Amino acid sequence: MCRLLFVAVVFFLPYIHGRVHHERDFTKGENNFVASRQAELEMKLDTINRQRRSLQDSDQSASTVNELHATQFDLKNGTSHNQALIHWSGNNSNVIFVLTRKKESSYMGKITHSTLWRSTDYGETYKQENGKFDETAVLNSYYTSPIDKDKAVFVDNFQSSTRIWVTSDEGVTYLPYTIDFSLHKIEFHPTEPEWLLGYDQFSKKLWVSQNLGRTWVALHSHVTKDRFFWGVKDVENDVKSKLIVHFEYRDISVMPQRRFTVKACYIPSCGDAPFQKQYDALGRIDMESLNVQDKYIFVQKPGALQKLYVSYKRGPFVKSKFSGTAVEQSDFHIVSSDTGTVVVGVSHDDLACHLYFSDERGEKFLLSKPNVRYFPRKVGDDFAVSVDIYEVKGIKGTFIMNVVGPEKQNLTEISWNNGRTWQGLSLPTHDDEDNVCATCNLNLHILMTQTPAGYYAPLMLSKESVPGLIIAHGSVGTTVEDLPHRFKVYMSQDAGVNWYKVLDKRHLFNLADHGAMIVGVQMMFLQPVRKLQFSNDFGRHWSSHYFSKKETINVDGLLTEPGEYTHHFTLFGHKNFHDNWKLYALDFSSLVPNHCTYPVNYANRTMPNVTSCVLGMKQTIEVLKEDANCMVGREYKRYTKLEKCDCTNADYECDYGYVADASDTCIRLHDQEGRIDNVGDYEYISDYDLLHNRKDDCVGGYKNVTSGYRKVPGDNCVNELEKMMVQKVACGNGTVPSEVPTTTLGWSLILLNSSTSASMGSNLHFTVRKSKVLWTVKRLSPPDHTYTPAETSEGLLIFTPEQPGPYLVKASKLPTLMNSRSVQVNFWYPIERVKIFRPPVVQVDTDYRVYSTVTIIDGLLGTSPLVGDLLYYWSSHQSNKDIFDRNAPSNQSNSAMGHPEIGQYTLEVKVKNDISEKVAYEHVEVKKCVHVVELKVNTSAIINGTSITGSWITEITRMFQSRVQNVFANDVDKHAAMGFDVYNDTKIFVAPTLPIVPQLLFYSADGISPTCDQLQDIATEYNQALNDAFCFNIGTDDKQLQIKVCAETQGHTAQIAVPKMHPATTSSGMSGGIIALIIMIIIATVICGVLMYRRYGSSHCSPAYFRVASLARNGSARSHIVRTRGQVHDDRNPIVDEDEFIDEELDGMESIGGELSNGGNGENGLGTLEFRTG
Repeated sequence: MCRLLFVAVVFFLPYIHGRVHHERDFTKGENNFVASRQAELEMKLDTINRQRRSLQDSDQSASTVNELHATQFDLKNGTSHNQALIHWSGNNSNVIFVLTRKKESSYMGKITHSTLWRSTDYGETYKQENGKFDETAVLNSYYTSPIDKDKAVFVDNFQSSTRIWVTSDEGVTYLPYTIDFSLHKIEFHPTEPEWLLGYDQFSKKLWVSQNLGRTWVALHSHVTKDRFFWGVKDVENDVKSKLIVHFEYRDISVMPQRRFTVKACYIPSCGDAPFQKQYDALGRIDMESLNVQDKYIFVQKPGALQKLYVSYKRGPFVKSKFSGTAVEQSDFHIVSSDTGTVVVGVSHDDLACHLYFSDERGEKFLLSKPNVRYFPRKVGDDFAVSVDIYEVKGIKGTFIMNVVGPEKQNLTEISWNNGRTWQGLSLPTHDDEDNVCATCNLNLHILMTQTPAGYYAPLMLSKESVPGLIIAHGSVGTTVEDLPHRFKVYMSQDAGVNWYKVLDKRHLFNLADHGAMIVGVQMMFLQPVRKLQFSNDFGRHWSSHYFSKKETINVDGLLTEPGEYTHHFTLFGHKNFHDNWKLYALDFSSLVPNHCTYPVNYANRTMPNVTSCVLGMKQTIEVLKEDANCMVGREYKRYTKLEKCDCTNADYECDYGYVADASDTCIRLHDQEGRIDNVGDYEYISDYDLLHNRKDDCVGGYKNVTSGYRKVPGDNCVNELEKMMVQKVACGNGTVPSEVPTTTLGWSLILLNSSTSASMGSNLHFTVRKSKVLWTVKRLSPPDHTYTPAETSEGLLIFTPEQPGPYLVKASKLPTLMNSRSVQVNFWYPIERVKIFRPPVVQVDTDYRVYSTVTIIDGLLGTSPLVGDLLYYWSSHQSNKDIFDRNAPSNQSNSAMGHPEIGQYTLEVKVKNDISEKVAYEHVEVKKCVHVVELKVNTSAIINGTSITGSWITEITRMFQSRVQNVFANDVDKHAAMGFDVYNDTKIFVAPTLPIVPQLLFYSADGISPTCDQLQDIATEYNQALNDAFCFNIGTDDKQLQIKVCAETQGHTAQIAVPKMHPATTSSGMSGGIIALIIMIIIATVICGVLMYRRYGSSHCSPAYFRVASLARNGSARSHIVRTRGQVHDDRNPIVDEDEFIDEELDGMESIGGELSNGGNGENGLGTLEFRTG
């Protein structure tokens, strides 16, 4: 009966509002969503039937060889802990740490209990370490030295301060030290094992210790979270380079403006380092934009359309130039900077993302591939853009990337030459696909761990220790499959040239023994396992082995010693939500009795074997033969050989400012009409270059001029082609070329820039011909001002005003001044950020108002005198549909909205002025009924309109939310019987308007639990509880500058809005019989669910690799420079990426996930993995 009812639910599921698994399909329509849900439920039903079979049947499988040495260990006394952090100490170490902890969602994520476990025998056994700590110790996290595996720091939530426990002997002993600040993050020095940077997130102070945490010295205040870096050895150009620290901080001397700048100083006194003069010349930067990486330092500048500035080898900062785009840049994802080029994914406010490769200095970027796939990933407390691209480890210049096809499909392409050329992947062998279409290709999941259908897709895997080997999930077709039961596993041994299928469905993978051992564990929803797959011939043959003889578990991860040199693995997981963590020590040496011998078992291969030379070199690598079936051993050193090749045309590409024509000849790229991002950028202004040769380029009567070509960045070819090289030409004669514009009227005033509107800080260039003139400039908006600027050189005026607004530039002919020419130009601040303010929840079919704020440089409000006229383009759409409801363009910063259906809607606003545009996004939840209580606010100081910035409103909303929750703290369970949770079912909304009127929103998602009438009674009750005013202070750390805010209810409550009635919905379209049938199905489903839980509850919990939280891009987030973690970090955790989407508020086991700790960035790649159960 239960089975029949379960199938019936599949057909009625589209009509039931309450979905069981809180999933969102935010890229497909409703039909695709229903289809995917039906497929999932059918898969669940099939899984449940399979689980009913006797395990004895599977034990008799002929393919199973049960000789794997596996030892199980249960972390007892940890059933209440919902997080665990596993760390393999380092290379040549048999020590493994496991920290389990309980994170309380009701106490703002505070860790309330912890247990530390330690193994000294590769995970065969573990001992509790709590006895080595004080009985009051609650370990929050730990950090390990990247260069000394013996040293680690454990952070303890001790009373109101922070205590740390330090070990210098790999956990044999621990010493406690109480410190005066709250320690939220530690950054070990890359070469000094006892030097630490410590960050206090509450006070935003940066601290330093040079004795492994025993004593600390405050370096600086108001430092930006995660934007502090140790100096890079051999790059700082300083004998005291190891003492240098770079960090971004807020300049509070200009409060309340939000101005950020950068500092380079010596520890511990923070005296200026020599590079500080470059930071001083750079000036202010965007918040959260400093990034120190290899030879480069990257920042974003406010007030610019092309924002990226770079310092190469600690030289002066230079504005990076990007070819082929006239759209404002929003976010930067620095993919790589270690192959002789900087690889950057650039997202734009037209919702496109493009991939660029730079010259060696990171200054001039050429478009490598447009319309690449990108997705939002979590960076701290915010989200930033990440390109779906992967740099293959061990093979220089090889990248695999997903691009967006013409029909919005996902296509996987590969490049072996640093992005100069791209091509689709070859069709795999050993695949059983029938009727492969003519346009089908192999398409893979790369870095985007959440598919558009909402499922977890494992990351692509490659290793420095195994050059050329790639493991990935994907499918053959016109796009990559999103549903996990259709995933297949593919491998390549030659850096992606050829592929072959190895397994069906989704698996966790890891490598050991220099890649000779490959282990996979199948991941299927509602299907715990006790077997794994093992291959000793690079995936061509697999054998099954039991890691557990008694019980099946949900596997959370598979970890091996960093470096992949041994034959030991640690597998960990759980049986169900209420069970202990289970760890399995796996030793695969017994499965491979033979040891490899040289040269019998080895062969030399050229990689990638696409041409004889790639990037000007031939790379020969020693690899293990496929049929060797032997164990390599820890002491093996791989042979590699690099041979440089003579240069050919393939080693060159078009230079910056040039483009290939139909004959593949590089020609000059001229200005495009209407460009707004080249104001003051003379790379494109050819007339200006021709008319006024740059004196600093002319040396000895000659200057270097590009041939239109440049060597592909990272190319190592020798004997360069002369026609491709930079040419020397004569200069300095001052002749005027004939193609310079002239007029028949005798003289003319010419604006050399391509637009009459410019951003503040930019220059507009004017020139006259055949006459001497007197220049005058008049400001056309109050306060009016007229002055006479000086010419930069004869006949040339470079104009940069100090204030924004419209200006009239006039040239009057000397000596009479009777004949004149004039041009009106405009200077405005570009829009830096747009933020939408909306009620978090609204009532269905009820109008409400949304607002937006525009901020410019230093966080100032974007008013008309500063930015000019603004146009707002408002729209909304249901999050799982592509039907947009667009409003007409308006000059109003707010708009009325309303939604006819319950669900999630995405709000969008695009704001434009003459020189820039920005797009912001927000989500709003539409519920059955929402009740509003308005609060009355009094402040100790007058708040003017210019103070109402987006960041200010966000801060005050957070304060109101906190204070209201404090008032309701004693009534958390008061209305639980009605299904109302005062914490989760109430929201605060503060509109960016004066006077400030906060709204307390009570809501019921379905109008049933509680009913709308019950909700109104609840709101009235809490309204009375807020009659007494509550107060708090906002503003700076200086109490004299703080504003006291007090709030209370206004003595009345707003009524639940009456929904608008639409003609199509004024009467019920559902008969009583259908309603009764649905109710019967729901009741039967609940009964079946209880019965199945009782029978299968021990194996029914879903780990995070089955489901991940659905996140849409938040376009209003701050601009970021985001870098891909180095190869070391990827090798630390091949299973779960640290930026995987994790929502710890999801129910039950759906919130398990992985996150790397912040311990260590060194060459050893210390393996640390965090996973959660709630």
